[in-house]
Amino acid sequence: MQAILGLFIISAFLTAGTALECETCVGVGMPTCTGKNMSCQAGYDTCATIVTEITIGDVSSNSVTKTCIPKSACTTEMPNIQIPDAVTVTRIECHNNASPAAVSFLCLSGLLLMKMIL
Repeated sequence: MQAILGLFIISAFLTAGTALECETCVGVGMPTCTGKNMSCQAGYDTCATIVTEITIGDVSSNSVTKTCIPKSACTTEMPNIQIPDAVTVTRIECHNNASPAAVSFLCLSGLLLMKMIL
C-alpha cells in the first residue's frame, strides 16, 4: 500500500514539472502545416493555429502558423485589414495539448485508484 502511495506522489511531482508542448510550423499558400513539438516559454500557456487569408480581387492565398501564445491572445479579436482591392482576415484557434507526462499521470492515477479500491 505504501509503495502505491509513493508511486502516486512521485508521478504527481513529475507531471507538475512538465512544460506545455505545441507543434510549431509555418505554411504559406497551404491550408495547414506540420512541424515539431517544441516546449513553450514561460507565460506562453496555450497552443494556437493562426490562419491568415489574403484576398486580392478574385485571388486568395492562405498562410498558417502553429505556435505557443499567451492564453490572453486567444480572446483578442483580430481586425480585418482592408487595402484597396485587398482584404486580409486573420483568425486564431487556441487549444491545449496535454503533455505525455500528464496523460501518463492520469492513467497511472486511475490504475492506482482501482488497485486501492479492489
